[in-house]
Amino acid sequence: MQANDSEPTTRPRLNRPSLPTLLSIAAATAAFGTVALHFLGDAAHRAYLNAWGIDAGLFPKAADWLIINGYYVLFERFFAFLRTAASNLLIFFGTAVGAGLYVFVLLTPLGTPNASRWQWFERRPPWLKRLVRQTTLTTLVIGLLPLALVVVTAFMAIPAIVGETAGRAIAEREELEYLKGCVTAKYSCVEVLKDGTPVAIGFIMESSVSHLAIFDTDLKRTRLLSREGTQVLTRRTLKPQD
Repeated sequence: MQANDSEPTTRPRLNRPSLPTLLSIAAATAAFGTVALHFLGDAAHRAYLNAWGIDAGLFPKAADWLIINGYYVLFERFFAFLRTAASNLLIFFGTAVGAGLYVFVLLTPLGTPNASRWQWFERRPPWLKRLVRQTTLTTLVIGLLPLALVVVTAFMAIPAIVGETAGRAIAEREELEYLKGCVTAKYSCVEVLKDGTPVAIGFIMESSVSHLAIFDTDLKRTRLLSREGTQVLTRRTLKPQD
């Protein structure tokens, strides 16, 4: 009876990450996401107030409010991107095809490597080869360090850019509604009383313990009012049911 020399080949087993490793990755991701949402919410809040010419320092927000605001801002930016892509499908797919062709050209080799090209270098003295290698490595490290800093800075600037863009976009949308007036706007209109005397009619834009920002529909501009002695009354009432 002839023995079978061929042994069954076994596939290499992939090392699965352990539970503590997965938990560490999840904790790090959650921490990074929380910080990013906080920064995104703060940037959007400041950009929104700056678009109206309002001092953001008069309207501080708690950390949990900024995180929730960052989540809504991120959702709003995703929705805006999808809406833009849907309205420009031809341009979107054309850009995708062009990017794919560009990557294809970059990854296409221009020729086969030739060992004879390195024969001159291999025949050089060891000290010369070591000098060339070390000089080349040092040059690459020094040259790539500024590029790495640029990439890290650009990555850190993404939440600020997204937040500022979202804040300005929200301010522009609200301005279009505010200019419609209290009758046709989709936002609730209020009347502000100061010591019982009406001082403004419009839309509340922001409020804090000390100040109130309102878009005055009569003046067509933003007003800052002190909360001391101020009473806010809604001007939109529910219709009684039959």
